[in-house]
Amino acid sequence: MNLRPALFLDRDGTIIEDAGYLADPGGVKIIPGAAEALRKAKDMGFALIMISNQSGVARGLYGLEDYHTVTRRMEELLEEEGVRLDGLYFCPHHDKGTVPEFTLFCECRKPSPGMLILAAKEHGLDLESSYTIGDKPSDIGAGKAAGTKTIFIRGEGAEPPYGRPDTEPDYIARNLPRAVEWIFENLSEEKIKEKRSSMP
Repeated sequence: MNLRPALFLDRDGTIIEDAGYLADPGGVKIIPGAAEALRKAKDMGFALIMISNQSGVARGLYGLEDYHTVTRRMEELLEEEGVRLDGLYFCPHHDKGTVPEFTLFCECRKPSPGMLILAAKEHGLDLESSYTIGDKPSDIGAGKAAGTKTIFIRGEGAEPPYGRPDTEPDYIARNLPRAVEWIFENLSEEKIKEKRSSMP
C-alpha cells in the first residue's frame, strides 16, 4: 500500500488565532494566509490532519460540545476557502485537571505522539515523509517522537524551543504560509537532486 505524507497541524496559533481557552465559535478567526497555504499543501499531495491538545475540557473551562462547536466553525471557514481537513484529533485530558473523567495522563496529549500514530494508522500515512507544524514545544516534541519532520511557528513573540534535542525543530517559520513555502522549497530541491543523481 502506498502511504501518503501528511501535515500534522496544531489548531490554535497555527490554523486559527490563539484566543486562549476558546469556547465561543464566534471567536474563531482563520490566520491570514493559512487557508491558501493548506490548499497548496493538499495540491502537493499532503493529507491535512489536525492534532490539538484541549486541556480546557479537563480543567472545566469548557465542555466537549464547546470544543466540537468551535472546531466545526473552523471547518466551515476553511471550506469556504476550498479547504477540507482529512482528519481531526484532539486530546481532552490533563493530569492536573478538575473534571475527574478527563483528569489523567495519556499517550495522546502532546508531546506524546499518540494522536499522530493513530492518525497514521487510520489514514495510511507515512510518518517519515510527514511534517508536524505548531507553535508550542509540545507540538515539536510530538512530531519528533512520531518520526516526522517538524516546523515551529514563531508567531507573535513565541520563543523557539532551542536547547533541547527533543524539541529542536527542523525549521522555524513566522506563520503557516511560510512553513508550507519551506516544505515546497525542500521538496523541489530533493527532486532536483534526484534528477541529477539519475543522470548518466
